[in-house]
Amino acid sequence: MVIRVRGDIYSWRDSKDKLPNEIGLSVMSRHTDNLGKNPDPNIFPDSFTMHIPELGPPPWLINWWYRGNELPGAEIAERQETFKKDYLNYLRTEKPLSLARKVASDAVDGHIALLCKEKFPQFCHRYVLALFLRGLEPMLVIDPPIESFL
Repeated sequence: MVIRVRGDIYSWRDSKDKLPNEIGLSVMSRHTDNLGKNPDPNIFPDSFTMHIPELGPPPWLINWWYRGNELPGAEIAERQETFKKDYLNYLRTEKPLSLARKVASDAVDGHIALLCKEKFPQFCHRYVLALFLRGLEPMLVIDPPIESFL
């Protein structure tokens, strides 16, 4: 019943604080470098248990984010809000919503670690996804709690 948003896809497999039977769910739309052109040489088949690319931000949204990631602070905050809104709208479409419902339902009976390459979860789509999953299954616990980043 725990959705974990700790660590990243590079460190999960060797993590000492994994929960028993925890599933490492890659929620990256692609396992590539930031340019989206080359496979990330540091992501291995055992870096995660499952990969559901449809739960990652769509490529157009990732490309939009990386094109403007060197903006001053106030503009970054605006971009983060736009990214969050666009990502939530995407998650509400048919296929991602169906997959999210399945993941949320499975998480009620187990533990899932949402994995991405972003080291700091407060700057990652995983928290948006975790909150979305909790909206589908209110019994889910997010670890660490979102409040710790507000």
